[in-house]
Formats: sequence, structure tokens, C-alpha cells
Amino acid sequence: MFPSTILLVCSLVAFAVSSPLAPREDAGQIVLLETRPIVKPDQPEYEHGEMPPIEHTLGWVDPRLNGGRFLDFTTRRLGEPLNVIISALSDPFVLEESGLRAYANSIGFSAECLGLHYGYLHDADLGDGLGQKKEHVLMRQQYMPVFGTCWESIRGGQHFRAWRQNGTLANSGAWFIGASKEKVHLFPRLSRTEN
Repeated sequence: MFPSTILLVCSLVAFAVSSPLAPREDAGQIVLLETRPIVKPDQPEYEHGEMPPIEHTLGWVDPRLNGGRFLDFTTRRLGEPLNVIISALSDPFVLEESGLRAYANSIGFSAECLGLHYGYLHDADLGDGLGQKKEHVLMRQQYMPVFGTCWESIRGGQHFRAWRQNGTLANSGAWFIGASKEKVHLFPRLSRTEN
């Protein structure tokens, strides 16, 4: 298991543990997490499996409270999940961009191949009053020194994008991270006569 996978799992467990738990007994079953929608008169109802916004969090502000979302904007309507939050209650060094990059380097991530970006810059709306903003940080798995992130771009692997919640409506200083693992699939070119 890669150190970055361990970091991702630990972060998700920490996020789940910090979620409000409301154990109750109902017909012999124990419900570990019960959510009650927070719907204000001027807000839309949340549906299609999306959890309602959380009003009282420690170290970050739920983007949905101010019109943001937990998906980045890969295209106009579709996006990748912002699935890890580094709380503003974390070590102050990690909350700075240089500290986040140093931490990512220590667990096997590095900046992009030769400093060049391939693909699109993703936007995210963290509900902090700044609207959609470009990613602050993009780190890729470094398979080997020097050209390790170039190999990740070709072969696929783990990478993450990060945005800081620092606008006037929600200046928490927390990092919202979209962590993902991808695999590049190469298909042989088939002529029209082949099936």
C-alpha cells in the first residue's frame, strides 16, 4: 500500500470520526449516522442522495451553505469530488502552500512533469465568496526521482488537486482536496474489418 493511499484512508477516517454521530435504536437496528436536512426558506432542497449542508463544523465551512459544492468543475456540469479536507485546526505549516507541498513530497508526491501542466486546470467553488477558482496545487505520484511524475502522467496513478477556502464569506484557511487514482488505458487500433 502506498503512503499516499494510507494518508487518504486516514484522512477519510478522521473526517468520518469528526462527523456528528447520533446512535439510536430502531426496530432492532442501530443507526450510526442520522442526518436531518438543513433547508432554509431561500435554499433549494437537497436530493439525489446528496447529504444536506453541515452548519457547525470545526476548521472548515461547508461550501454548500454559500452556494458552493463538493465537486470541482471538470466540465460545465460534471466534476470530480472534493473528498478530503485538511482542517484549519491542523498544523499551521501544512496550511501554507509551501507546507502542503513539503508534506506531499514527504509522502511520495511531487509537482508536475518538468513543471509543465497537461490537461485542464480544474475550478472549484468552496462557498467562500470567491466563486469558481483555479486549483492552487496539483501534485502527482512520483514513481522515481527526476522524471517520476512524467511516468504518472503516462501510466496513471495517484494525484490530488487542492484549493484553499480563503474568501470573505468563509475564510477558514482549510484545504479542500480532490484526491484520485487513475489508470491510463491504451486500446489497439482496430480497422473496420476487424471485430
